[in-house]
This record gives sequence, structure tokens and C-alpha cells, in this order.
Amino acid sequence: MNPPLKVLLLEDNLTDAELIAETLTTDGIKCNVVRVETEDEFIYYIENDEFNIVLADYSLPSFNCIHALEIVKEKRPHIPFIVVSGVIDEELGIEILKKGATDFIFKHRLSRLAPAVKRAIKEYENKLKRIRAEEELKTSLNKLFKKNRYLEIINTIMHAIHSSLNLDEVLENAVESMSKNIEGADNVSIYMVEGKEAVLKSYRGYPEWFIKRVSRIPYPKGFTWKTIIEGKLIYCPDVSKDTVIGPAGREMGTKSYASMPIYFNGETIGCININSLRENAFNEEELELLNTVARQIEIAITNAKHVENIKKAEIKIKEQAELLDKAKDAIVVEDLTQRVIYWNRGAQKLYRWHAEEVLGMDQKDFIVSGKSLSSFLKARETVIEKGEWMGELFHLTKEGKEIMVESSWTLILDEKGTPKSILMVNTDITEKKHLESQLLRAQRMESIGTLTGGIAHDLNNVLQPIVMAAGLMREKTSDASLHKLIDIIDANVKRGAQLLKQLLLFAKGFEGEYATVQIRHLLLDIERVLKETFPRSIEITVEVPKNLWTVNGNPTQLQQVIMNLCVNARDAMPEGGKLTLAAENTWVDEHSARMNIDARVGPYVTLIVSDTGTGIPSSIIDRIFEPFFSTKAEKGTGLGLSTVYRIVKDHKGFIKVYSEEGKGTTFKVYIPALNESEKEQGPKEEAIKAPRGREELVLLIEDEPSIREVTNSILKDYGYRVIAANNGAEGIELYLKNKELVKAVVVDMIMPIMDGVEVIQKLKAFNPDVKIIATSGLKEKESLSKSLGVNEFLLKPYNKESLLNTLYKVIMQDHK
Repeated sequence: MNPPLKVLLLEDNLTDAELIAETLTTDGIKCNVVRVETEDEFIYYIENDEFNIVLADYSLPSFNCIHALEIVKEKRPHIPFIVVSGVIDEELGIEILKKGATDFIFKHRLSRLAPAVKRAIKEYENKLKRIRAEEELKTSLNKLFKKNRYLEIINTIMHAIHSSLNLDEVLENAVESMSKNIEGADNVSIYMVEGKEAVLKSYRGYPEWFIKRVSRIPYPKGFTWKTIIEGKLIYCPDVSKDTVIGPAGREMGTKSYASMPIYFNGETIGCININSLRENAFNEEELELLNTVARQIEIAITNAKHVENIKKAEIKIKEQAELLDKAKDAIVVEDLTQRVIYWNRGAQKLYRWHAEEVLGMDQKDFIVSGKSLSSFLKARETVIEKGEWMGELFHLTKEGKEIMVESSWTLILDEKGTPKSILMVNTDITEKKHLESQLLRAQRMESIGTLTGGIAHDLNNVLQPIVMAAGLMREKTSDASLHKLIDIIDANVKRGAQLLKQLLLFAKGFEGEYATVQIRHLLLDIERVLKETFPRSIEITVEVPKNLWTVNGNPTQLQQVIMNLCVNARDAMPEGGKLTLAAENTWVDEHSARMNIDARVGPYVTLIVSDTGTGIPSSIIDRIFEPFFSTKAEKGTGLGLSTVYRIVKDHKGFIKVYSEEGKGTTFKVYIPALNESEKEQGPKEEAIKAPRGREELVLLIEDEPSIREVTNSILKDYGYRVIAANNGAEGIELYLKNKELVKAVVVDMIMPIMDGVEVIQKLKAFNPDVKIIATSGLKEKESLSKSLGVNEFLLKPYNKESLLNTLYKVIMQDHK
């Protein structure tokens, strides 16, 4: 229950004051009125009490509302101020408003007082909310600025530390950057342990006499050795209470200090010291910054320690490189007894077999795949007979991995022209073949998508009159049995519309809003759903690192990807099994990118869904992403994986599938990663009820007779007048005849004779301010129509409420 309003009334006439109070109470405003007549009284109450509103007579014997308004604006600037007077005219009232009054009311028209007070109080409350929100925003921005400042400092120091691999330069860069960026750090130094001494390696801000005294600190003196021995941060905010600091530090005037250990291979090898000439110089963020710097120095030291080993390795590699064969291809020579007599470096890299392991062996016994054995033996006969042979063969690496090579054989003759050996040059074309296969599949999917999109568009036009006619039928009959039939129609139309949305998603993609998404959150949410809904015979495991990168995506679509893959996994394990959901950070290098036409070099978040189910036969694995292809007989729509494929493609990602019959299947979904922090998404708008028209004239341009007829009927039932055209040309003609009367145009984007694009362009040429609603069964038409300047877009099939709400919104734009 709201408390009564506190009203400060500046009024010298008691009768008028009582009338004003009675008017407010009669109109339902509970209030406590404090009446004052003089300036002193007015100032006293303004300064010492809290009021919701001020009502003031224009003129009093010793005081007037203009002066009172000035006092309020100075002392309580946000309180509403309404002038209630019988002596001012409208022109004077407007001047008062210009000076800052909220409203003015004539005493002979007090019926306006209560509405004006309510409106002023509401505006006052909204203003207070805005002020509080602005203050909260300012506080948040200050915190963010401070955080960003520390991040900038960390980045600056890290860059300085890692700009060199020379240890001395690393330490110099570190103290230089810290002395410039850590506020309050008057002196900065780094000590490293050498035997029983802590040796000063780098410093800034110390006087020369101090350096001479403390360049080498013997064990275990001072806070430097205390830090090294204890291996943890030491912070002293007030040196006057400290017993550890040495006499040199006190003589220099140190008032507070912090010391952070530096580790290497688990041992403390030194420390960073920062001193200040004032007490309590360092806050928690600066101490954390010091810790971060110490950890980065540790990394830099590790890198520096490895530099020598790396240089030695580079020298060795350079020496070996001079002995390597220049050819990248695998070059093999076998004699006429079919024994390997030469095996180059390229062959070793390709097959993983070293020369000493294969010399003297028959290739068919260790690198020729069973798929190509007959072709390999036939090639030997051909090269002896014709002197050369070229073709493609399946080979095996030492690990048993199957590869495809393009092989060129030449018969080598001795000086007498007698065959003595066969030279074989094998080029790895596995990646090439893999990419060709992907390209063919992508082309096939694109063709299917084009066909699917066309079908979906036509079916949307079929569903549109059904869904709208069902709504009209429901309103025109009270027969309960017919309502049940209409419910069945509604349910099945919605089901069909949902199916069409999936088809269009596969065919054209979906322009959903993208945001920064943390897939870890999606997986943890889905884990709870799966454990509540999947059979208990399926063991569900989620493995997600805490440092998982974020991605730019549509969270609803990515969630659908995960759910579709999980449902497939469940169906593949009717007797139970193990379902594993995982995600990991992945860097796709050039080699991996070459293996997939949709991959790019860079960071990805890999989403993994793995099951121990029945597996996918190798004969159909290339078709699983095609729409309507299903192995679930009557249970599946065949759209689950095609939807996954489209969503991932729209997110500029790619998918890898690994499956073995009887053992299970693993899907790996790669989504490009971001280097941004997680962001929260805003709330969604709520739907509003459909309003009625007020006899406005609407031009409807629609080539589908059923849609045109039902739309016409709905608009008329809801208070609109309608003129309808069955094509664009007829629509333009009707518009020109009724240009001054037409309040809005509803036009389909795809029509014969003259399509929606041309219609919109002509309408805009005749009247740039014409209100247009474009409709289509294809989502991508929305961006096209918006680029032409339409006011709104409706995606078919839309319901009655969507049409009426949109039309009302467009028409009412003229009344704002």
C-alpha cells in the first residue's frame, strides 16, 4: 500500500487551500498537505522535510511563485512544482513553465489538478530512477576504468618483459616498465640468488650510495632474503612498525614496501622489491599486479634459459639440412627383384619408415594397402613392358594410416640399355582428394539447399491462408467440436511451419542475433536437461576447461546444435552407453586448414559429442548431413544433422565426424573463437495484444488468392478498409488512384509480373513517406526489404496477431 503524498502548499487563502486538498482527496489522491504563506516558512520546510510535490499560488502578499520556484530549483531541483492560481493567463503560464515549473492549473479548472499531480509524480519517480541509474552507471564505469587501467599496465609490463630473450634485458625492461606504471613505486629492484648472496640485477629510483651498500645482500639479511626464504609476498604498509627492513632502507626514507618472490622450476631464485616514500602506498590491485609481473618474469627466464639449447639445436639442424634431399616427394628405387635399394628423406617423412628399416624389403609387404595391391602388381608389369607408369595408389604409413599417392614410375636402364631398377616418385594427394570430396559434398548440399528453399517458400504460401483462416473460424463459431478441429489444424500448421523453418535454416541460414557466447555455459545447462530426460542407462559426462575461449554466435542455435547431436547419440544407444560432452580450445594450423575447405588458420572452440552407440556405416557417412536422409525409419525427420550443418556453416565453422560400427561416433564441431570477455544478453520484448483499426484504408498486394482472401477478411473484421491487388502492376495502379487515402501497403516480395522490390521502389518514388509492410516466406528477404526503406517485415507463415500488431504499429507512427 503506497503512503500518502506529502504536499507543500504555498497558499495564503485558507478557503482555496482547503478546496485544493479536498479536490486531490476526492480524485483518489491520498495526501498530507502542509500549507505555508511566507518565504521563511517555505524555506524552512524545503530544507528540513521531504515532500513529493510543491503546489504554489502565483501571487502572495509578501512572496510569489517565481521566487519559490527558484528556491526549489536550488535546494530540491527534482521536486515537481505546479502553479495553481486564478490570476494568471495562459501566456503567463507558459512563461512560468519556461522557468522550470512542471505545470500550471487555473483555480476555476481544478478538475485538471489531480491528473496533473499524478503525471508530475510519475515523471518525478521516473526521473529519480534515471538519476539513480546514472549514478550506478557512473560507479560501474569508474570501476571498469580502473580495471582497464590495470589491464593496460599489465599488458605494457608484459610486452616489455617479453620483448627480449636475453635475461639481463628482460630484468631491465621489467623494472623500467614497473617504475613508470605502478603508482607510488618510488624505487624498484630485482634481486637474483647467487650462492649465499642476493645480487642486485636491475633497479630504478635508488640513490648511488644505497646501491653501493645493498648491491649484494648476504644470507639471510633484510626483507629481500625473508621473501626468498619464505617464498611468498611480503607487504609492509608502515615501516615504523616493521622489524625486518635494513638500516639503508630506513635512511633512504622508505615508508612502505612490497616484495614478491620469483620462481624457477619450483624454487625461489630471486624477488622483486618496490618501495614507497609514503605509508600505505600499494593497494590490493597493485600487489596482484606485482604478482602477475613476477609470474611473467618466470616465463621470460624459462624462455631465456632455453635460448642456448635452441641455438645449439638450430646449428645441428642446419648441419643436417645440408645432407637432406631437396625433394619433398617420396623417392623410392627398387631393383628388379623388387627389393628397395634407395629411400630418400621425403619417403621417410611421408611413410615414417627410416631407410635402414626398409632397405632390402618388398614394398608390397609394408606400404601398399590391400585396396591397391592388385593395381600395384599390375603397375610393375606395365613399367617393365612400357618403360613407365602413372596412377593413383593407396599406401600405408608405419602407423597404419592410409594415404593416397599420385605415383610416377620410370624404368631405369644401365649403360647397355638393360633394365636394372625402377624409379618411383610418390606425391601425397590425400589432402587434395579429401578437399575434392568436401567440395563435391558442399556443391551437392548447396543444390539440395536451393531446391529445399524453393519448396519451403511455396509451402509457406500454402500454410499462410490455413493459419489465418483457422483464426477466423475460431472467432466465427462457438461450436466446441469445431474448436477442437481448429485446434488440430493450428497444431499441425505450427508443426509444419516449424518444419519449414528448419528447411529454410538449412537452405538459406538464419539471421539471428549474434553475441559473445561461452559454450561452457551451454554445455552445463544442457547437462542438467539431459540427466533429467535421457534414460538412466546412458551415462552422461561433461568435460569443459574453465579457460574455454568464447565465440561469436547465436546461443539458441548453438544450443540446438548440441541438443540435436545429443538426441542422435541417445538414439544410437537403445541399450544404454556413455555420452560424453566436451569442449576444448584448438588452434587450427595451416596443415589442418588445408584438410577442410571451411577451415581457416586461427583459434577455434571445439565442441565434442561422443557416444558408445551403434556407429555410422562408412557407406553412408558422407550423406548424413543431407536433409531428409535418416537411418531412424519412421522416427526421424532427417533434418536434425542438416540443421546442425547449416548452423555451424553460418557460424563460419566446420564439422568432423569419426565413427566405427559397433563402437560409437564422435562429432567435433569447430566454431571460431574470440579474444573477448563474456557478455550478457539483453531481455527479449514481450508480445502485445492485437489492436483494432479505425477505418484506415490498407492496400494489400498478394498474388496467392487464398492468402489475399484471408488477409482481406481479417483486416476488415478488425476495423480496416481494404483494397486488394493480385500482382505488383495492379497494386501500383490502385495506389495511384487512392494515394491520399491509403494509410499502409502490405506487399508480398515474390510475385509475377512485378515483384515486391520493384513495387516498393515505385511506391517510394510516388510517395517517399508511404508506410510499407513487406512479407515473404524467405528470411533473407528481410534485409533486402529493409534496405529499400520498408517500415516492417513479416515472415510467412505469420499469424493474425502478428499482422494486426505490425499494421497498427506502422500506421500509428504518423500519430507520434
